[in-house]
Amino acid sequence: AFEDEALPVRLAACRVCRFWKEALPLLLEAARSDDPKVRSEALGYVSKLNPVPKAALPLALEALEARETRSGARYTLRRLFPESIDAMLAEAEKLRRDSIREAFRYFGHSAVPGLLDHLSDERVERRRVTVWALGALGRDGKDAVPHLEALAKREPALAEEVAAALKEFRR
Repeated sequence: AFEDEALPVRLAACRVCRFWKEALPLLLEAARSDDPKVRSEALGYVSKLNPVPKAALPLALEALEARETRSGARYTLRRLFPESIDAMLAEAEKLRRDSIREAFRYFGHSAVPGLLDHLSDERVERRRVTVWALGALGRDGKDAVPHLEALAKREPALAEEVAAALKEFRR
């Protein structure tokens, strides 16, 4: 049914399959569809499973890029939270930052503790993108101020990124 030419048939298949965990492979396949409506609906059903399967994480990150699927993607990432933070930071390192910024804003203040853990990562690029992600939270990230100030003192190479993040907290 997922390969049927008619959109209503594909959407009906998503509706029916959401009730069966055994249908997860079909839902994940539908979440990769070329049709944004099918992708969005399938991802929405996957995110309602309890627990949300980790296999949905890369699909949700990809879905952040398209306006039609962004809402379902954010909801799925929220359901996978806090496990999704590491994957989101990795995507931000690849410069897919606009959609990731939006997702972090969606998490708001609840993302701060998970992001703070990444400030001590051994990889400087991960620390750099974590500072950026904290700044992406805007005012919701202000609890990170003392941690960022300490990081800037400890690592002068990140001082510029820290200053930019601190500026975002005042917006």
